[in-house]
Amino acid sequence: MAALSKEEGGTFVAGTWRLRAGEVGEAFSESGYPLRMVQAAGVFTGLAEVVIEGSNIGGPDENWKVLTDAQGNPLVMARADLLRIGDCPRHTRARVLRGDELTDITVCIFAVRAR
Repeated sequence: MAALSKEEGGTFVAGTWRLRAGEVGEAFSESGYPLRMVQAAGVFTGLAEVVIEGSNIGGPDENWKVLTDAQGNPLVMARADLLRIGDCPRHTRARVLRGDELTDITVCIFAVRAR
């Protein structure tokens, strides 16, 4: 499991994971910040995709589901991208599907309080 590095400010919290092929990020559990964006950047090799998942109970993989963007599309990125997260579960994490030994992706979630 890839560690989550957190930064907190008065009205925001950000979390960053550095992920390799097949890795899953530690849960970002900040449900008090419902307005969220996610950005992925780095080396997407071996058909790597970043999937943003959510769960209200955490735990094993079967409890996690793919979240959607603001238009209702699954949050799956096959290249560097910046997207608004349309869902706000209790726990959010990033997962890299496929990839190879060169895959090296940084994923950052930025969340702010509702106004």
